[in-house]
Amino acid sequence: MKVNNIVPTLFSAAALTSLGQAASSNTTIPDCGGYTKLYGNDSSIVSSIIFNETFRNETKNKLVNAVKIPTITEADFPDPADEPDFEGWQVFKKFHQQLEKDFPKVWSNLNVETVNEFSLIITWNGTDESLKPNVFSAHQDVVPIDNYTLAAWEHEPFSGYWDGTYVWGRGSFDDKNMLISMLQSMEYILENEPEFNPNRTVILVSGCDEEISGYYGAAYINKVLLERYGENGIYSIIDEGGNAITNLTGVWVAAPGVSEKGLMNLEISINGTGGHASTPPDHTNIGIAAQLITTIEDNKFPVQYTNENPISQFFTCIIDKSPLIPKTIKQTFANAFTNDTANEAAISFIQSFGGEYGEYFIRGSQAVDVIDAGNGDNQLPTFTSLTINSRIAPESNSMEQIIKFGANAASVALKNGLGLVIQNNTRIPCTRKGCIVVDVTSIFEPSPVSPTNDVWDQLAGTIRGYFEDVVFPHVFGEDKNTTLYVAPSLMTANSDSKHYWNLTENIYRYQPGFANFNLTGLLHAADEHIDLDTVMHAVGFFYEYIHILSQ
Repeated sequence: MKVNNIVPTLFSAAALTSLGQAASSNTTIPDCGGYTKLYGNDSSIVSSIIFNETFRNETKNKLVNAVKIPTITEADFPDPADEPDFEGWQVFKKFHQQLEKDFPKVWSNLNVETVNEFSLIITWNGTDESLKPNVFSAHQDVVPIDNYTLAAWEHEPFSGYWDGTYVWGRGSFDDKNMLISMLQSMEYILENEPEFNPNRTVILVSGCDEEISGYYGAAYINKVLLERYGENGIYSIIDEGGNAITNLTGVWVAAPGVSEKGLMNLEISINGTGGHASTPPDHTNIGIAAQLITTIEDNKFPVQYTNENPISQFFTCIIDKSPLIPKTIKQTFANAFTNDTANEAAISFIQSFGGEYGEYFIRGSQAVDVIDAGNGDNQLPTFTSLTINSRIAPESNSMEQIIKFGANAASVALKNGLGLVIQNNTRIPCTRKGCIVVDVTSIFEPSPVSPTNDVWDQLAGTIRGYFEDVVFPHVFGEDKNTTLYVAPSLMTANSDSKHYWNLTENIYRYQPGFANFNLTGLLHAADEHIDLDTVMHAVGFFYEYIHILSQ
């Protein structure tokens, strides 16, 4: 997108005049390029790790092995503590056996623990017990395959097919590449640097059920770590998140997520009367459900651009540093938190700039994901249910979500002569026609925002040193006059880290590989795949970071 081409559609003459008259902003522009570059080991050693063909092939094979094992979790899986023999969990035993086979040094030299049957804590004890441990997190499970999409897969979803550039299959990107990268970096050090002992304890945690909210994996892991190290007893956590680096408007930027949206799952059911299909009412329960879906989707959450949302630091950085952004837009963002006109213009820019996904950095989301209704073609449905997944913006909270969905349901209930019950509280008495029932099945509030402190500076310095001088020296060499900026960002999805808030304030959601943005659009969809370069970048990053943590 050429930024100059979209300026006329975003800013009217009146708006630009108003911006010119706006008071000076008190917003501080972050020095997102001022972090000191850090190095964990000699650059030639790190380069040999990520570019050596033998090691690359070995890493690829380990990811292929992991993808071939269908570690699917579904919403109806029981807690392994209650049903360890449940059939759906048994594949995780095979997965652990494969990991032990592929990473023998890790399993024989480090402390590998199984938590709640199928989750893992792998501890590499440091030599200095006064230092808080650092945690790497990556989950084992994957989402199911929709049978309707099987024909759309270029390669079988659990084939782990290797085409010479990409590994194909469910979990290749989300999130087995992270798990394999972390383990491979540790395996390399144990194999090739036997004299190395980290000063700071390094812990790898791997939950078995992140895709169904982590109650049986990460929640149990948290209990173990909390008992072992205490509240705020962890130095920092790196979990899955945004891509390592990308180029936007002429700015190379890395954007670790320092916060993530909240999460709410709801089930809304229409409980009515059945009957013969030959004498239907004007609207069956399914028809009423359709009205409700339309009402929900036509009433989105508001867009908001505030400094409560860390995405504001990301946009402030790239807007300020970009050589392609016009001065008028730079002025807009400089005044966005002190001038309403500037704020509206900044929102319009973000919506246009980010495309169909960009607006979800600045608004809550809602998705009707499951519908359950009907028993036959000659029988009116007596029960219809909707499952809704909603993500809560940093400025909002779960109560605002409930009020919004409750109001949507109330309007449909009144229109159709139905009652309304929200969380077991009757809001409109049920009638002979029935009731709409709203139940919240799970809630996580928006996460705390991790501070940009010394721990953040260390991460940012590692990112700069590694990607500028090891991975892409041809882009960032001294003669190129190019800088990699590092800016805090927001993760619009959720990770296992939502269970770890009491362990540390320093939680970063970050995928340290130079992934193609087109690949991220295939997460949870057909044709998920990942390029080997992205995987190797992550291996090298974790290798470097482990060494830097020991300095």
